This record gives sequence, structure tokens and C-alpha cells, in this order.
Amino acid sequence: MGQEQYVTVLTKPRLDDYAYIVVRADSGYPAIEAAYTRVKDDGNLYFGPYSSKNTVDSALDGIKEFYKILCSNPLKKNAPCLSYSLGLCIGVCLGGSAAARILKASK
Repeated sequence: MGQEQYVTVLTKPRLDDYAYIVVRADSGYPAIEAAYTRVKDDGNLYFGPYSSKNTVDSALDGIKEFYKILCSNPLKKNAPCLSYSLGLCIGVCLGGSAAARILKASK
């Protein structure tokens, strides 16, 4: 009986054990982040499931670095974040054209 339980666990993994990359559309501007559960029909865009959470985190870091969306305070307007001062962010925190570019690229 113990052998049958073990085989069932291997053939039917739980979806909670996987990580997803989610593009959230429910905030003021699209945010890309890791999620560990998938909610159906919530308006967000999910990629995955991926078995390695570390790989998802590394991929997110690479995506954010490549597109320069490493903004440390995206919801605070009219004040540049530290990432913007270091050249790691396109200025989503300042609003204006950078925020419009993010919205356009997400659609």
C-alpha cells in the first residue's frame, strides 16, 4: 500500500508546488512578478507552471534588468527612485512617457 501512495504522488503533482510568472494588470501599471498560485479569470497574464522557483526568480531579475523596470517605488509619483538615479530604471516612478511605454508594451 505504501508503494501505491508514492507512485500516485509522483504521477499527480500538486499545482501548488510550481511557480508562475505573472503580469499583473490590476494595478496602476503592469507589474511583473512571481506567483505561487494561479487564480483563474482574474485578468492577469500567467506564464508557467515552472518547477524551479529559483529559475523563475532569476528569469524575473533578467527581464527587469533588460527592460530597465527595476523601479524600487513605482507607485510614488514625481520623485525618482534610487534605481533611476543609478540608471537601472527608465523612470516609471516619475510617470509620464516611461509609464506610458510600459502600458503600451504590455498590451
